[in-house]
Amino acid sequence: MPESESQVFLEVKKKYQDVVYKRREALPLAEAERYLESGRSRSQSQILHEIDWMFRIYPDLEPRAFLSYERDAYCGNGGLRMTFDDRLLFRREDLDLRHGIYGQALLPDDLFVLEIKALGAMPLWLADALDRCQARPVSFSKYGAAYCRYLAKAWEPAGTID
Repeated sequence: MPESESQVFLEVKKKYQDVVYKRREALPLAEAERYLESGRSRSQSQILHEIDWMFRIYPDLEPRAFLSYERDAYCGNGGLRMTFDDRLLFRREDLDLRHGIYGQALLPDDLFVLEIKALGAMPLWLADALDRCQARPVSFSKYGAAYCRYLAKAWEPAGTID
């Protein structure tokens, strides 16, 4: 579980013309909490200025969900990157990061999210492997899936993970 000095990220994601842009700032947990409560941080980075602007435009923003997942990340030659995310968990209550990882599963235990990013064309060996597995591109948003669950009220009370 994170402690006050554990590194966390404040992140803003925005989509423009089918391209997702991510901006994130690494801060100790206590400083990130202080920033979210007061708008003050020891850091004066460009990214925090962008987050400040977002809070001015949307002054009622506040944490509403906890989303957790385990990630295995791989980098290859030529800008190839692959991530495997599993154990996706979501909860709407008890959002304090210090309280541990628990919540409702967003996917069955035998499913995971594979994200592939390649600069230019995908390598032929990877395209062949994905074809053999009958893998097909799909759009999936962890936050979108959690929000759909919330709207459908399709979850059971959260439980801890051993």
